[in-house]
Formats: sequence, C-alpha cells, structure tokens
Amino acid sequence: MKVDVFSFGVILMELITGRKALDETQSEDSLHIVAWFGRMHVNKDTFQQAIDPTIELDEDTLASISTVKSLTATPKPLYQTGPYEESSSFHSDQQVVSILLSL
Repeated sequence: MKVDVFSFGVILMELITGRKALDETQSEDSLHIVAWFGRMHVNKDTFQQAIDPTIELDEDTLASISTVKSLTATPKPLYQTGPYEESSSFHSDQQVVSILLSL
C-alpha cells in the first residue's frame, strides 16, 4: 500500500507535468521527478511553469495539484531508499483517502 501511494503520486506528477519519472535527458538535480517537482513547488511561479500548459489553471486546480506532492512525502526520495527500508513518514490509509478526496 505505501509504495502504491508513492507510485500513484509519481504517476500523477507525470500526468500533470508531462515529464517522465526518471528523465535522463535532464541535469542530475532534475533527473527524478519527485525531487524536481518539490523544488518547483516552493515558488508559485516556477510551480505554474512546471505544470503542463494544456491544463487550465485556477486556484482550485492549483490547490489540487499541490496536494499531489504530499502523496510522495518521504524523508528521502525513493531512489535513495533500499528495497527493504520502509519510510516512517508514509501516510496512513486515512490520510491517503483525505488527500485523494481533496483532489
């Protein structure tokens, strides 16, 4: 379940931005979509530029897209976590349902 939620968040990021989860054509700091999306999310202007231009942006849509980042909230990115390590900051089932309902 926990990895599924993270993966779902990554898939949503791919749909929202039009980027691949792992884009080897990008610089190392922009290689992984989760890290890149997190940096873009810090500033409203860069966040809006990161979103696929075919998506009509209003305040509600921006708030929903912003919520996607919380689906991938981990203490360190998944690509740095070993296959048997489990993150202690993954969301509970109720938190996931709450996040998804806000979308």
